[in-house]
Amino acid sequence: MVSVADKLGELLTRLNACTGLTFSPNSSLHTIVAGINTFILDNHVRKWSERAGRPLGPPETTPGPCIGHDCVNFAIVYPRCTECCRRLYKVDVGTSTISGAGLGLFAAKTFKSGDYVCDYSYEMTKSSNLEGTKMGYYWDTS
Repeated sequence: MVSVADKLGELLTRLNACTGLTFSPNSSLHTIVAGINTFILDNHVRKWSERAGRPLGPPETTPGPCIGHDCVNFAIVYPRCTECCRRLYKVDVGTSTISGAGLGLFAAKTFKSGDYVCDYSYEMTKSSNLEGTKMGYYWDTS
């Protein structure tokens, strides 16, 4: 029969191997959970940075639990997770189709002219390399 201590040791060995973290059987449950959560959030920020084509940090990222009611997802670039933004605001955040622009906001439904989409707190900047297109402005997050 396998003991609980042996199973815990096996679990921690696997956890350490896949996360690169170092937990021991003496680690508190709080330390283990906090370490796993930090690992998950750091991994999500890294993935969003890859999508943006540059490192992202505050105020562009707000890693933490989604503020959606009963939502169990993490939110990285907005206080709500991707699924809640799609469901509530009908938008997706993804790699911009404008070269070098980083992330872009995309409609997940057809909006009519004048429809409210969502609040956004960055300054709009005129872009000379976008003149003559429908996308003559971009949000300057620098």
